[in-house]
Amino acid sequence: NNMDEYRNNLEKSFIKEANHSLLNMQHALEDMSFLKESEKTRVIQTIFFQSAHDLKGQGETYGYPLITKIAGQICSKIKKQKIYSEKDISSFKVNVSDMIKLLQIQPNHKDLKLEKSILQHLECDNE
Repeated sequence: NNMDEYRNNLEKSFIKEANHSLLNMQHALEDMSFLKESEKTRVIQTIFFQSAHDLKGQGETYGYPLITKIAGQICSKIKKQKIYSEKDISSFKVNVSDMIKLLQIQPNHKDLKLEKSILQHLECDNE
């Protein structure tokens, strides 16, 4: 069926782009220790936020609702804060790592153990 093939190609394209975005986010976070506070803030509020915002908008569409949830939480945290602590950056690193793990699973498939672990990370972030 042409529609199934088209959808499958869109999903593959999303996974490729999402992985690329997540690797960029990961690299940005790893480089944070070399930046001044103002530069950290600028990187988080621009590059990092834009990648998270894109993932938030696309995750659920392509069968990754938990990516939408994680990315949405990242966006909310970035909007609320002006200064980001080491704890915030560590939390972002966990979030990015979790999204990378989710992309290893086929769209709309479940890995309940992974999902439970990720939901616990999100709860900890909200405390």
